[in-house]
Amino acid sequence: MTLAVATVLSFVVVRLLLHRAPRDAATHEAHKRGQQPIPLVGGILAVLALGIVWIVCSFAEPSTPLWPVAILFGVTMATLTGVLDDTRKRSGFGWRAKLALQCVAASSVFFAGDSLGPACPSAFFGFAFLVVVQNAWNLFDNADGAVCWTAIAVLAVAATRNANDPAMWLVLGLLLGFVPINWPSAKAYLGDGGSHALAFVLGYMSLRDASSTSALVSLHALPLLDMVHVVTLRLMLGIAPWRGDKRHLAHRLIRCLPARVAKWTVAPLLASIAALLATLLL
Repeated sequence: MTLAVATVLSFVVVRLLLHRAPRDAATHEAHKRGQQPIPLVGGILAVLALGIVWIVCSFAEPSTPLWPVAILFGVTMATLTGVLDDTRKRSGFGWRAKLALQCVAASSVFFAGDSLGPACPSAFFGFAFLVVVQNAWNLFDNADGAVCWTAIAVLAVAATRNANDPAMWLVLGLLLGFVPINWPSAKAYLGDGGSHALAFVLGYMSLRDASSTSALVSLHALPLLDMVHVVTLRLMLGIAPWRGDKRHLAHRLIRCLPARVAKWTVAPLLASIAALLATLLL
């Protein structure tokens, strides 16, 4: 039920916001090329999800396992970090400010009580893990549908092990409702607001549920590998790690395939690889 409601709600809200959401700074000049700037709705979807969670928390039975308030604050801060990055790209949003806000979001784990699982040896480890996965998923958001398809795939794998988590079904539903508008031809982007919020939620789910180190990284394996690969190459070439380029796995797949084929297959291919890695590591 949660999955169906979240899917429909996400699709309807995104359609309504297509002409009202802020535009991607990188495509603000797209009209000069005969294209339309792409709206960023991920941050708004994250706020919608948080609102649903707060409503559920308000009416839930005391015995219902809920996310700590500190973690909800962390998701909010992660979303804000991404939204600021989305809206201030043209005026400049330095990597130091972005990293500082990511750390503020991740610091919520210090106040998460005993909600962290056995694979998390300490709150400081959880803090570092959340900072890393925020950057990994943010960097992985470099092709239409890549993040959505990959997140859907790994959540589907995780659902086979933990089908009773309503938050998991909520996030999965929001992504399923969004992906038809994001892929194969993007009418809207998650943006940094969406990728940061999604990364934080998936990161906390891993810290809470994982019973081993391999399970801890299972949902994030492909974005982490892609980040390590790209950052290593940039450092070897003397390029700043935070400067964008076309060296990601998605870009390599796009170059290997005809344009029409790549448009339909790259995101599902990435999702398949991510699902395989998650299955092997869980």
